This record gives sequence, C-alpha cells and structure tokens, in this order.
Amino acid sequence: RGIRWCCVWSSMEAFKTYLGSRTVSSLTQSRDPLVLDEGLSPSEAFHVLAQASIRAAPVVSQTSNQIVGTLDLRDTCKFFVEVHNAKQQAQSDASHAKSHLQKLSEEEEVVDASTDIPITPIPKKSGQSGVLLGLEKHPSMSHTNEGGAGIGYLAKMRPFKVFPPDATLLEVAHPLSHGSHIVGVSGGGADKGGLSKIVTQGILFREICSELCKLQSTVGDVMRTPVLTMPSSGLAFEAFQLIASKGISGIAVVDDTGSILQNTSSSDLKMWAAGESEGKEGAVSMHTDTVEEFLVKLRASSSGSKTRYPCSICHPDDSLGHAAGMLEKTGYHRVYVVNSNDDRRPCGVISISDLLRTAC
Repeated sequence: RGIRWCCVWSSMEAFKTYLGSRTVSSLTQSRDPLVLDEGLSPSEAFHVLAQASIRAAPVVSQTSNQIVGTLDLRDTCKFFVEVHNAKQQAQSDASHAKSHLQKLSEEEEVVDASTDIPITPIPKKSGQSGVLLGLEKHPSMSHTNEGGAGIGYLAKMRPFKVFPPDATLLEVAHPLSHGSHIVGVSGGGADKGGLSKIVTQGILFREICSELCKLQSTVGDVMRTPVLTMPSSGLAFEAFQLIASKGISGIAVVDDTGSILQNTSSSDLKMWAAGESEGKEGAVSMHTDTVEEFLVKLRASSSGSKTRYPCSICHPDDSLGHAAGMLEKTGYHRVYVVNSNDDRRPCGVISISDLLRTAC
C-alpha cells in the first residue's frame, strides 16, 4: 500500500509540474469571447447561452464596460424554479384574496361577486432569496421589458477570473476546479470586456487529458459521495428544483431499485429553454412530464445534438485515466461510480472538476 501511494504522489507531482510548465498562450484550443450586457433580462441571456451552446459567459457593465461577473447555466435552474414558485405563490395569494373578498360580498353585499377584482399579491417577507426579490419586476413575470431587472444581480454571484496570456495552466486550473466553468484571457478590445479569448473547463480538460491519464490514482480515491439521485417517476420540475436547491450541475436519475438510468443537468434545461414550447400538444414539459419522459422527449427532439449514452459508469477500482478517457469520449462532465455491473446503484460520482482538483 505504501508503494502504491508513493506512485500516486509521484504521478500527481509530475502532473503539477506539467501544468506549471505550460502557459495559456500555448493552448491549442480556445473560444472567442461572447460577452453579455448586464441589461439583458435573465430569459434573454439564457436564450443567448442556449443558442450559442455554451455553459457560461462573462457579463459586462453598461456604464463602465467592465466585467461584473459570470452568467452560468447552473443559474437557469435557480431562475426557472424561482420564477415558477413566484408565479405559483402569486396565483395562490390572488386566489385566496379574491375568494375572501367574494365571501365578504356575499355576506355583507360590499362587492358584486360577479365582478373580477384585480388582486396584488403580498410579497414574501422572510426566507426569500435575493434572486426571487428581483423577479416581481422581471420581464418573465410581467411579460414586458419595462422596468425589468437585468442579469447583473445574477452575474455578481459568480466572480469572473481573468489571466494574462503568460499565466500557467496550473494557475488557470484552480478556478476551473473550484466552481468556475470559464475564465478569461486578457488582451482583447473594449467591446469584449478586454478579453482576447475564453478558456473553458472542457477546453482545459481536453488539452491535458493525455497527462491526466498518467495519474496512478483510482476512481475510488477521488470520487465524491453520497450521490444525489432523483426517481425516474418524479416530475422533471422536481429534479431541477433539487439541482437548484443544492447549487450543483447535475443529478443521477434512478429506477425504483435505485439503479442508475440517466443523468440530468442544467445542460438539459438549456436545451429545453432553446426550443421551449410548453403548453403545445406533445411538447416537452418540465411541469407535467416525469423526469424520464422529459429527458427522452427532449433528447429525441434535439436532432442537432450528438448521440450519447444515457450516462457513463465506472467502478471504484478503475484508474483515474480510465474515467478521464470516458469523459473525453462521451463529452459528459461527470461519470457515475457503481460497485459492479450487477449492482448499478451509484456509490460515487467523479467530474471534470474533481479531476482538475487533483492538481490544485
């Protein structure tokens, strides 16, 4: 065992040395900066991300032209869930208040019971998130852009890191393994917030995957537990509600025995938002479809997306290189860990962030 851990430590040190020897300018891949104006509404901004098929983008101030933070697809879950909850609360408050007034009209003849009375819902005063407080003025609530809140309040929750071109990959790997999906590289024009390029978590992972495959650690050494799961019979909305409440990117969808069937994440919500037609006959619905129905319909309707397996699995004794190779091949951001092919109940999960964190 001592010899094994010596090999693990030695391979990790070699990996860190490799990352420290390469600079951002040496990357063979990068992405042109796409920046979002903080005046965009969340619905508009998330639509831009969906149409561009990207997970996150920096947000620029309208007044200073400086980057104020990051809008991330993980925020779509929070946004859509809280918009839905706010609408449900408003409808409940309005219905309760109207029933109360109609009862008074019947008993005291104060108001004609047949008259429609506009009710202003009472805002929640305790336990209300900062995001939800801004939704009363949001375009998605009022169906108008007048007075709507922009995305600045969401972006400021996720700082955006900018590095010079001569920064090392080790420096860049730290934020990309601790919550950030993207970082920027300086040297661009003012219209791009001073950015010359964007480096994503996926770009860095693909660049260094061959070196990750040399690590001597096993999946069991790095995997995270416990695994958050959602029964396939639960509503899709409940799955995204769980993702939003935990502030994570994705969860495992399991059958009634606890065996893993699929993975769902904020990327699925991105696909739904891009082609969302809720309310139409046969449309994908996050409010009435089970999570399994939602995912099957959604992926069947996304003809332009790559054909993928429902999810990837590996075992605790598999090498870290094996897991990295699976992530590179499938394009997924996480792989679930099961004890055996006969026992497909997830006992752990390993993501690109976890792999990058081994060096940080």
